[in-house]
Amino acid sequence: MSKSDHTVAFTKEQYLTLMKAMFLSNWMVNSHTDGSPGNTADAEYEELHHFIFSHAAKFGLGKYVDNELAGDGKYYENRKFEDEIGVYGIIDEYMELNFWDELINRLAVRDFDQQYSREQRRAMTNIERSEKIYDNVLSWEEEIDENGLKNIVINNQMKNK
Repeated sequence: MSKSDHTVAFTKEQYLTLMKAMFLSNWMVNSHTDGSPGNTADAEYEELHHFIFSHAAKFGLGKYVDNELAGDGKYYENRKFEDEIGVYGIIDEYMELNFWDELINRLAVRDFDQQYSREQRRAMTNIERSEKIYDNVLSWEEEIDENGLKNIVINNQMKNK
């Protein structure tokens, strides 16, 4: 399969949205990496990120990009981009919602595992398991909505065993 170049026309607003989407997707894929062996950034996303940001000036969006600091020919969003475009507000909202969803789902599954023996769980159909876990989800959603983390405690007795 051969590679070919294609041209896509963007308005300034669309290109800014593309930059925002590229920043957010690159953050999602690479924010947890630290550069250590086996924990490096996904090069595909990094390269596309730099490529998209390298064309920002052509759309009058150069004020959002720096490349002189890196000295490696790569293009990075600057503080102005982060502050004016609001990408970290989107990330904060995502992380907040994800935290609560993940906590509720994990507690619901934990409770399900404690409510039913291994044999009982194995005897259930997928639909039965899902319904029982969903009942726990609803209970935890109600608890969290009413009390947040106030009633969540860690059982320290388990650490000493």
